[in-house]
Amino acid sequence: MSTRERKPRTRRAKSNSEININNNLNVSSSIQSQIEASHIQFDDTSNLFNEKACSYLNEQTLNFLKQAGRQQNEELERLMNEFEFEYDASDYLPEDEEDTYADYLPIEYENENANEYENEYEYEGEGEEFDFEFDDEGSEGSEDEEDEEEDLFDDIDLPEEYEYEYITEPEDEFENEYEELEKVYEELEKEYEELANEYEELEETTTRNLVSHHLDEDENIASMSMQHVTNDVLTDLEAGYSNTSIAGSPLESVNYGKVLSIKDGVVHASGLETVCFGELVCFNNQKDILGLVLTLRRKTVEIVMLSNEKTIQIGDSIYRMEDNSGNMGCFPTVKVGYEVLGKHINVFGHVLNEEDLSTHDLLSYYYLTNETRSVFKKAPGIISREPVTYPFYTGIQLIDAFFPIGCGQRELLIGDKFTGKTTMAITAILNQKETNKELIYPIHHDERLTNFIKKEHVFCIYAGIGQRRSSILRVYNVLKKENAMNYTCIVSSTSSCKAALQYLTPYVGTAIGEYFMEKGHNAFIVYDDLTNHAVAYRQMALLLRRPPGREAFPGDIFYIHSSLLERSAQMNKNLGGGSLTSFPIIETQCGDVSSYIPTNVISITDGQIYLDSNLFNKGIRPAIHVGLSVSRVGSSAQNVSIKSVSRKLKIQMSDFNKLVGSTSINTDVDPALANIISIGLRLREIFKQRNPRPFYQQIMIGYSSAAGFTNKISPHFITLYYKLLFNQAFTRQLISKFELNFKQKELLYVCEYLARVHPFNNLYDFYFKVFPIEKLKDILQFDYFLSRYSKIFFAQFQPRLDKFLKRKKALFV
Repeated sequence: MSTRERKPRTRRAKSNSEININNNLNVSSSIQSQIEASHIQFDDTSNLFNEKACSYLNEQTLNFLKQAGRQQNEELERLMNEFEFEYDASDYLPEDEEDTYADYLPIEYENENANEYENEYEYEGEGEEFDFEFDDEGSEGSEDEEDEEEDLFDDIDLPEEYEYEYITEPEDEFENEYEELEKVYEELEKEYEELANEYEELEETTTRNLVSHHLDEDENIASMSMQHVTNDVLTDLEAGYSNTSIAGSPLESVNYGKVLSIKDGVVHASGLETVCFGELVCFNNQKDILGLVLTLRRKTVEIVMLSNEKTIQIGDSIYRMEDNSGNMGCFPTVKVGYEVLGKHINVFGHVLNEEDLSTHDLLSYYYLTNETRSVFKKAPGIISREPVTYPFYTGIQLIDAFFPIGCGQRELLIGDKFTGKTTMAITAILNQKETNKELIYPIHHDERLTNFIKKEHVFCIYAGIGQRRSSILRVYNVLKKENAMNYTCIVSSTSSCKAALQYLTPYVGTAIGEYFMEKGHNAFIVYDDLTNHAVAYRQMALLLRRPPGREAFPGDIFYIHSSLLERSAQMNKNLGGGSLTSFPIIETQCGDVSSYIPTNVISITDGQIYLDSNLFNKGIRPAIHVGLSVSRVGSSAQNVSIKSVSRKLKIQMSDFNKLVGSTSINTDVDPALANIISIGLRLREIFKQRNPRPFYQQIMIGYSSAAGFTNKISPHFITLYYKLLFNQAFTRQLISKFELNFKQKELLYVCEYLARVHPFNNLYDFYFKVFPIEKLKDILQFDYFLSRYSKIFFAQFQPRLDKFLKRKKALFV
């Protein structure tokens, strides 16, 4: 009877090695996903944190990758060592069943010890299949025995997770799978090396950024502050998060802080590791609650509040802000443009005179004005400047004749309280009305102001620093009444405002003036006054615990004023040729010009005009002290005609100041001295003025006084003398009565035509600005005209006026 040789069926169980291999592949895939997640996470957060945080993050992430690679390497080595030995068959049996080797043997071996055949099993698979080979004796038997053997195998019931199959795989299959594992291991090694190289490059770039940004490299503080950051990032990476939540996490400490204490408008805060000096921050993510960073320490910063500090509490959040371009870090800015003209704004750019403006003006300011300018800007350099050569007329004859000012000059107005400093500055603004006459009307017709802009226009800014509300309102009403608000912008902070707002006010006004300067226009700004500005900065410095110096002012008060006033300049033609002229105002105490702030500003500016309280009390207004006032650079920009006229007036005025005390002596005075005194008294009356004078009137007054045409006119009537001279109707009567003999008849016809068609002041203003006085007196025959007019006034008007004054005195007696 032939025997049928057949290999017994074996169950195919998932071996430990297979489970380990699968686990290893899962681990490698999870490691790879974590590496990718960490790479993505690093890219997402690298823009949100500072470079120092990125460097420490790279180190921690790289260590994590190295540790994962070592675990992977050890696991693969362990698997390779396992495959060198034969596997124990008991490892492939289920743990919950009590099967023995006898269940898998023929029935004739059932009652025998299965351990005797344990050594006869030969492994023929890859760790997942095996065979049982028996000797020839065990394979011989009858057909009945074989049938019983088949029945035995059919009756065995095993769990469904185990499969039964005949072994048909080749013996070299294990070697192929081993080679595949080696390839997978090599690929993972290459990926690990590539990722390690990428992180090394990122570490180098962050190091370069650290050097470029000049960050502090205090390793102890950085490690303490960044340890929490790296731990949280690695936790998110291990958890498999692709996007990490930023708000409220320690990752935000570079752009986020907490309020530690609040005292006297100064906030002490932690965090904000990348904040800069002079940067704006907001509280509780509300853009209307702002603060200005003015002190940087190792662990804390000090912030001066720009709004009410009662709205915040200890523990509130502080956030850095983004600028208009989307970059982190917002510094104080202000809206600039032609639309700011006619507006009264505060430091934040909010319009305060909305009731006086039309809807068109408000919409154009809030929605059409998109250009902003930084409040703190570096002054122009020497290369971009130009010498002062173009005159700036203030309308005050004593200043334009004796202390001329040029475009781009910084002239200091200094004096005691209530001596006319603000009035003098407002007079200079009103004097630009003739130059800006095209800008007076278009605002009322809802037309765009830019359609009327010309390069020769002079735009004015009034910066009221710590003034009373009534003073600011009075200035606004004067400018509005004279139609000067059409070319003027008022920036104010009252005395009730915070010291930080008073500190920012002159910088805001200067930024607006610089816009017009860069557009090629001549701009004029008044700082009223820098004494209040210095007091506000001193208050901030003392609250910030900065060491006080002379008069308790901080050591950098000179830099504060110099950096502000140096921004006034005359730009060269390549940069537009614009200019910014400034009138800083300083208030003295009892005429003391030797105190700290006055001496500082005097040394910074290009001249000063000193207003004397004694002259003011005598009724001499403007109360300019000729001996203490000076203009250092304006003479080079002075008009030729007024320079030749004022040269003789200066000599006459200086002689009078030497003899001014002798008028009170009752003794007889030498006729020559009496003549000098009478000329000086006449000049004193001439220089008294309440309103700005046109340029041609200054020339006529100066020339007539210097040439001696008014020597017979009493000082009491000199004002009336010039009022009649500049009366348009009266002057036309004189021209027709005198029948002036012009050398050329054509000039007579032209002058008569222009005098009838155009206003008289425009005609002469044009002549005196273009032609020197030496040519004009011959062409227009000033000598003949003034001599005839002086004789008529002395012979006809002055006697009548004397009688009128005597009667008036008699009535009072």
